[in-house]
Amino acid sequence: MKSFSINRQLITSTMTSNKASEEIAATEGAFVYHGGKHGHPYSSQQCTTNVIKTIFSSCSAIAKSMSCGRIKCAFIAVNVLAPYLTRKVLTEVKEASFYSTMFDASNKENTKFFPVFEQYFSKFGVKKVVIRIIDLIDNADKSATNIFENLMTAIKKSGLPLEGLTSIGTDNTNVNMDNTHSVYTLFLNQIENLFKGKWDHQQLTADIERFLMMTYAHFSRSANRVEELNSYYEFYEQDFHVLIKYIKIRWILLYSSIERLLPVYKPVKDYFTDQSNDEIPKKSQKHFQSEETLYILTFLYHVLFEIQKTNLKLQKESITAIDLYRLITSLQYKLKQCLDTFFGIQCR
Repeated sequence: MKSFSINRQLITSTMTSNKASEEIAATEGAFVYHGGKHGHPYSSQQCTTNVIKTIFSSCSAIAKSMSCGRIKCAFIAVNVLAPYLTRKVLTEVKEASFYSTMFDASNKENTKFFPVFEQYFSKFGVKKVVIRIIDLIDNADKSATNIFENLMTAIKKSGLPLEGLTSIGTDNTNVNMDNTHSVYTLFLNQIENLFKGKWDHQQLTADIERFLMMTYAHFSRSANRVEELNSYYEFYEQDFHVLIKYIKIRWILLYSSIERLLPVYKPVKDYFTDQSNDEIPKKSQKHFQSEETLYILTFLYHVLFEIQKTNLKLQKESITAIDLYRLITSLQYKLKQCLDTFFGIQCR
């Protein structure tokens, strides 16, 4: 029988121990997680891996053995990190008992995505409001029924109890929030205690949101109109300021739009009430001719000042339950003070 000699040194140099392979795998996982967290493309991570191996190969066995190519990075992110992190999030949501679902359409080239987020109070460490993604739906159908069915599928697939859903958050469009047939009404049929926030007030005699949108739209695509408006600014010896665009589904801009309009209200009003200008929309002219418009703008500017400050604090990445209670009760107290105080003509 022919015998063969064994090169034990060659075997030990090419084989990696379990501990070493686990350290390499952990390093590669942490590296891919860091790149995904900061939005680095997989090709960039592959290039960075080559740089790390070149610099640290002589002093680190782990760096020398790293191999995070573009395809491997994608595999680790999709098949290792994503399932683990999703399970971890769903466990926290179930422990929290109650949660809020948020969604929005997003375009990636010619593909329509619907990322689904859950907002809840985490029990990990300090109780705080946490927002995490649980699913990414690829569907071009933007109908209310289809969106609702996709959301229900995502919730059921995640194993979350439907009775724990307290609210939904999304853009204020007809498909999402209409009172007749929308994603909101379809959820309301399943959860009767589901509420939505209303953006108007029956006691206000003017639709300020529409008024701001019409005012901005009049100048948005006409350089001649902007130049003509500038002449009114010069008459009042005021510096020209471009009006801030207000979008109905981005209601946080309401305060900023009013804040920009009020200091230049006189020249803008003179422009829209000029009877010799045939290009002025009748509805805009009617709004500026009414004295109530300025009063309502001033009133909203005063009230929204406190709401805006609170809203920006609430939009932090994380907020504790104690902070949430303090901010809401403080806002309620300040608004009650406004009711008990005489504002005067100009409010501020």
